[in-house]
Amino acid sequence: MAIVTDLSKMNIGDKIICSYVATSNAIGAFSELGTSIKPPIPPTSSTTPNGSFYFIYVDNDHLGRKILIADRDVQIGISWDTLNTSGISSGSGLPISIDKIEKKQLTIRIPTGGVSEFDTDNEWDNYILNSTLDKDMWIWTNTNRVSWSSSTINGKQKTDLRMTRGSKTLNTYGWTDTKDTGLYMGFRPVLLYETLLLHKTFILMNGEYKKWINGVSESGGYFAKNSIPIMTSNTTPSGIASASSSYNTIFYDSWVAFDNSTAYGWLSANGQTTGWVTYEFTTAKKIDAYRVKSTGTVVSIELNAHPKDWTFEGTNDGTNWVVLDIQKEQSFLSPSEIKSFIIPNPNFYKKYRINITLNNGHARYVGFGDLEMYENTPYIPATPPSWKTISTTLPSVDTFKSDGMDDLSLLDRKLTNFTFPMDDNGAAGQASGKGKLFKENIDLKRFIDIKTISVK
Repeated sequence: MAIVTDLSKMNIGDKIICSYVATSNAIGAFSELGTSIKPPIPPTSSTTPNGSFYFIYVDNDHLGRKILIADRDVQIGISWDTLNTSGISSGSGLPISIDKIEKKQLTIRIPTGGVSEFDTDNEWDNYILNSTLDKDMWIWTNTNRVSWSSSTINGKQKTDLRMTRGSKTLNTYGWTDTKDTGLYMGFRPVLLYETLLLHKTFILMNGEYKKWINGVSESGGYFAKNSIPIMTSNTTPSGIASASSSYNTIFYDSWVAFDNSTAYGWLSANGQTTGWVTYEFTTAKKIDAYRVKSTGTVVSIELNAHPKDWTFEGTNDGTNWVVLDIQKEQSFLSPSEIKSFIIPNPNFYKKYRINITLNNGHARYVGFGDLEMYENTPYIPATPPSWKTISTTLPSVDTFKSDGMDDLSLLDRKLTNFTFPMDDNGAAGQASGKGKLFKENIDLKRFIDIKTISVK
């Protein structure tokens, strides 16, 4: 399983990020496929979502199209009738374009859910409930939430009922009025992607069909990107910084702990040798690592005022804090020192804090330079560009669709002049004299499509 940025290069189990923005009880817009940097749509979702989620590639349909299912409900409070009016509830789905991908390649619909509790041959059962992939990829709230399906209910005479799946256990069956816009109704989209064969190519080279693989730079890992923006006040540019106390609001306020600088930092009020600093995100996040930095100069905050014992905690209500990490006997020995911690956090929280219970011996203050928080992103090692052999025989249609190149710009060649000195080809390069015969071997495997030869 990998996070990819190119829909055409996905393997089953891979996932690709996408943005979704919508107004209440209305179909929204999908965009930034593979490129979104928006905060994730929370597991509880929203009636007016504006964030990102992942499509997971689960299978191919009978037409050879890739089937991708959203890892979560991207919207709640939306009726089946609204989805149906837009064409999303039908089996054929709604052709859409996302970014530069054409309508004839993409279709959005909702998953099939079976016509009864005995009908298990459907997308919900096959790909979500009984997934052979990592089941933790499917985000669910373990509440009474259900997701719309496109299936009608076997034996039901009323035409205004549709099968819903989910609730507290993913295998629950139910049926709901198509007009229902309750907050327990969820929209989990299915994306169908058809590769256009005419745009797919391999290069036949020395009896092997090959494709060019672009190299990638090293990326990801626990400390790839700080999730907290560079703060310039307690509320700008976004989120809320706060603290148990502050020495002053100029150099040592709570937001200075999140300004991406260790010139100053957060410092408690005089006489307070314990305290906490909190950052509240605009949406809940699953923080998997954090860093504490000492200030850049001893003059700013003395090293023995830095924290020694603390807990790192998360909350969604601001009252009930969950301890995610405990640190003891920590010391900061030099300015701008960084201490990094990876934590086993399985949940999303809106607010996180460092709660300091002991400093390193200072009699009047506790403080530090900077606090950073990170969401884990998969580590991708650097790989060099190369030609990859796909087959030694003519690839099948499916192989062309799944692996063929659709960008041949790398094969564009410019007119180039090569000059060969008229010498004896020896190490010293003795120039050929009068009456000498000049010979030069030209490697046709290297210099192809020779247009002209000029001898002077």
